[in-house]
Amino acid sequence: MAVRAALGARRLRLIRQLLTEGLLLAFTGGALGLLAGLWGTKILRQLIPSDLSPDIHLDLRLLTFSAAIVVLAVLVFGLIPAFIASRTEVGEALKEGGVQAGASPAANRLRAVLAAGEIALSLILLAGAGLLARSFLRLSAVRLGFDPHNLLIATVDRPLTMAFDSQQHAAFFHDALERIRHLPAVKDAALTTHYPIEPFNNLTMMLHVRGAENFRPPQPIPTSAISADFFRVMHIRLLKGRAFGEADAHDSEGVVIVNESFARMVFKSRDPLAQQISFGPPPAPWSQVVGVVTDTRDSALEREPIPEIYVPYLQQPSFSMAFVLRTAGSPEVLVKPVRFAVEGVDKNQPLAEAATMDEVIARSVAPRRLQMMLLGLFALLAMVLAAVGIYGVVSYSCSQRVHEFGIRLALGAERRDLLRLVIRQGAMLALLGVGIGMGGALALTRFLSSMLYEVRPTDPPTLLGVSLILAAVALLASYIPARRATKVDPMVALRYE
Repeated sequence: MAVRAALGARRLRLIRQLLTEGLLLAFTGGALGLLAGLWGTKILRQLIPSDLSPDIHLDLRLLTFSAAIVVLAVLVFGLIPAFIASRTEVGEALKEGGVQAGASPAANRLRAVLAAGEIALSLILLAGAGLLARSFLRLSAVRLGFDPHNLLIATVDRPLTMAFDSQQHAAFFHDALERIRHLPAVKDAALTTHYPIEPFNNLTMMLHVRGAENFRPPQPIPTSAISADFFRVMHIRLLKGRAFGEADAHDSEGVVIVNESFARMVFKSRDPLAQQISFGPPPAPWSQVVGVVTDTRDSALEREPIPEIYVPYLQQPSFSMAFVLRTAGSPEVLVKPVRFAVEGVDKNQPLAEAATMDEVIARSVAPRRLQMMLLGLFALLAMVLAAVGIYGVVSYSCSQRVHEFGIRLALGAERRDLLRLVIRQGAMLALLGVGIGMGGALALTRFLSSMLYEVRPTDPPTLLGVSLILAAVALLASYIPARRATKVDPMVALRYE
């Protein structure tokens, strides 16, 4: 720059040259980023949940936005160093050993601030990704109240016709259930109108309790119609009383089984067994509570169990029910045999849906998994950029201090002293960036509260862990140029420039 200025180049000409070089670099990086984006959309299609649109692609708006970011990066982060570099003192710079514009204290401070800013932004993203990861792990370890392994769910929707007869539907499901029970590899099978981790389709606010006629439920109470073996198939523990039996038919006395939450809400300290309830407008028949079972995560993993009522499906037949199969091996292989068993009762009746319980659970947490993976990917990219930034700052600083290193070695300094000296510079950048980033993380992670489960936005282990990870990466990025600096030959260094 000094030579160009001495030959007559004006300051604006020098700035224009540096901006041109920066623009070339920026557009090269933008082109590579575009290729990475095209490749990334293919991966993203595999990660998105099935209930979201798989139409993920780069469109003109995204390309325009990306091009604007490239131009903005050149103008903002290219203009400042170009302005500093063009402010060269020609006479001083042309002298042997003269101070270079890029090595001025102001330029060094600017590079340090930018590198610390990269670290701070990386810490914020890492903190968010860490919080989502801890939340996802907590959610994955939640107690379900049943055993989801080796379970197949096969849903059947009977047609609603003018000749609708609920007892005919009940007979169809009974016959199909008997056929399914005799399939090879089926250990046991049952029927239900609602299986866990799916939205309820039958709720009531008309709950009456004999002896407490003024009781009104604070929330809608879901009601599930099940077959006698449902709790045994699902491995739901019976706490009190008995399960349903084949004798609990449509012409017998009404009976119900409730879960723990229902018993606590309605009966409090009283024994729920033999209590009578009705759900429906008067004169709805009374049903006797014959059992209490443990709570299950019925609507979503992140929601606490709610009060629930179970009734025999023969007493409340439904046109839509799900077969629940406990299998001896892989449940997927039984989809076709179950379909043939259902068609054996009614050849025109298809399966509405078939999935394993593990797939149902995975589908319910898929949005959280996608959030965690995307934010984690962005945090990883930001951490790589921060490491590159620290490496660039420390490496450039070392190249500017080669002469100084030669003098220190000539005066008796040990190479490990140079190593500590250079690493200290990187450590200061890391400490500054982590400090700023910690403040930003405490301020911004609270916006993730709605996406967290049993994890606070200011979770100390997460914030401390990501800080240590980022500090370790920063020190490693500083160690590489520091190690190279210790191998400087004092004679060569003293003759450097």
